[in-house]
Amino acid sequence: MGTGKLTELEFVILAMAANGIKSGYAMRKELDSMRGRFSPVSGSVYRVLRRLSERGLVEEIGKSGAPRRERTEYKATTAGLEVVQDWLASSPPMSEVEVINDPLRTRYRYLRAVPKEHHRRILKMWQEENEVLLIRLDKSMIKNPADRMSLMNLYLLAEARGKWLQMLLDDIQATTSGFALIGEAERPTEVIG
Repeated sequence: MGTGKLTELEFVILAMAANGIKSGYAMRKELDSMRGRFSPVSGSVYRVLRRLSERGLVEEIGKSGAPRRERTEYKATTAGLEVVQDWLASSPPMSEVEVINDPLRTRYRYLRAVPKEHHRRILKMWQEENEVLLIRLDKSMIKNPADRMSLMNLYLLAEARGKWLQMLLDDIQATTSGFALIGEAERPTEVIG
């Protein structure tokens, strides 16, 4: 049965099967609800289920749904449950934990490519979009109490991002010569349209 090293997506799909999420379709919907952590293409969930089945970690338990729209259902095997429990009981490597992908942080890193007079407007736009995200997350936590603690993580990250954006805006306000990244030389910029 050799399980070998599973990918994060394989562990997640195996954990879904262990938690009663049975069909590939339902698993894909669950992944979509994880807000960008995974973005599997249509067939990837089924490829993972096939690999997990070949390793003896999930098994097909039947079909459900209307004729011609039937969905194959799966459950974790005893070996699969053991793998999930070991995965959940272990800490991920620090190299994975310290990676928090934030597209705004990436864009901020290169903001010098935009003329200084546009920085405040851009940061305000990011701040407003972040506030909309906080409202959406708050509503989702109320609507889906079972997902509250998972969504709370995203909420707290968005809240921290909001504070960071405010600090950047305060820094622009405090400087008379515009906006400069501390300790980095400025690059010449061209006017944007």
